[in-house]
Amino acid sequence: MTEKIKETKAFNKFVAEIKDMLEPSATEKGYNSLGTEKNELYQFVQGLSHSDSHAIGEIIYKCVRYTNKGDKRDLLKIAAWAYLIWRFGH
Repeated sequence: MTEKIKETKAFNKFVAEIKDMLEPSATEKGYNSLGTEKNELYQFVQGLSHSDSHAIGEIIYKCVRYTNKGDKRDLLKIAAWAYLIWRFGH
């Protein structure tokens, strides 16, 4: 297997893990019931603050927590918050 194929498989696994974490969590927590395509709570908070500051704060918090604990789930959460900014950001 070539190195490029290994990298693609690793990235696809990373993205799949983020999606697997995001979709059930969003529904369970009542953020929205439509998976990753709409996030009513994110958009509501964004409308209140007129920014993506909450998401940016979550990214900073997860970075600090990862630095202190080394839990790779925090890396998935950082990417998930970055996705929300990319998807719904101002």
